[in-house]
Amino acid sequence: MARPLILGALLAALPIASSMRLGAQSELSGNATAGRRDLCDDWLLIEYREEPKEQGHAMPRRGSFRLAANEWANRIIATKSLANGCEKEYTAVCGESSLRVTESCPSKVDKKETRCLGGFGCLFYTRKTTIGEGEEATVLLPDSQSVRLMSGSVKIVAMNAGKCPPVQTQRDFNLMRYIAEPWYIQQQMEINYLPKAWNYCVMARYEMMHKNSFWGYTLRVRNLAREADGTRHDSSDLLRAYSTDEYDAARLAVAPFFIPKALSGDYWVLAYNEEEGYALISGGQPTEPTAEGCRSGTGTNGAGLWIFTRAQQRNEALVQKVRGIAKLQGFDLSVLNDVDQSKCEGFGFDDAAPAASN
Repeated sequence: MARPLILGALLAALPIASSMRLGAQSELSGNATAGRRDLCDDWLLIEYREEPKEQGHAMPRRGSFRLAANEWANRIIATKSLANGCEKEYTAVCGESSLRVTESCPSKVDKKETRCLGGFGCLFYTRKTTIGEGEEATVLLPDSQSVRLMSGSVKIVAMNAGKCPPVQTQRDFNLMRYIAEPWYIQQQMEINYLPKAWNYCVMARYEMMHKNSFWGYTLRVRNLAREADGTRHDSSDLLRAYSTDEYDAARLAVAPFFIPKALSGDYWVLAYNEEEGYALISGGQPTEPTAEGCRSGTGTNGAGLWIFTRAQQRNEALVQKVRGIAKLQGFDLSVLNDVDQSKCEGFGFDDAAPAASN
């Protein structure tokens, strides 16, 4: 017989975690430089966002990537073609803790400006450029590829993540495709609301709501798990989620429906491949360095690491592939424990579906 969920445990989200705030934004053209310090020990985070297109068109391009310390000594981040025929080039220079903006126009001398990116006396460590009508931007990715944007904006953030490198979310994440089918958890980190004893038949399902909730949540979340003796744990209709970052659709947050969004916890999709049927989920940015990498906390917020697959039956090669992705992101893999999905007949979402509510 199913045991009711205890709110104190909040079977809350696969996953709930605290948000990492990156600070204030400003237009690239807005402020002159001030006193500087060398930022070459800091990371650079680049986020890009295309405006939603007309119905029936492709999903807007959104994503983010990072440049490690000493990888942006003199790095071109993006270029932009202006409606008047001029070109702008944005170059990050960590040694000057600045962003150089060079504007080139036909039959004119190049115009160069320098914008601070933090450092002593600089009030802004985030810079943003907006892509206006008739303009086109090209964002240069670390893998020698590029992304073209006809609208939207590009944001550049200098950040100090301590000893744990900032993790990267899935580029061009398609939320609607991601939530189209249930997910089965193959490995997960033990945290206070997900004890290791519950590592049997763990699964998650997401559904877009017809209208936003009172607090502004847009997704309904349901998680199931059970123990070795068959004890059932069901979040039922408790949980809600929403996208937290206009630049990055892979950054979401989850909380019980009665909690304001400001108190919700991060749910970041770090890797997702629908064709291969896997996803790697983190409860936000890991902050605790270990001998094997970095990990999050073990509480309710700021906690958790999960390996999802579309297929319930375990594919060891696929699990190992996703573990490799997590390792490249800097995670300590020793926190991951196996979930037994082998004896789950008759256990699932259809046997006890909760009534839909807001």
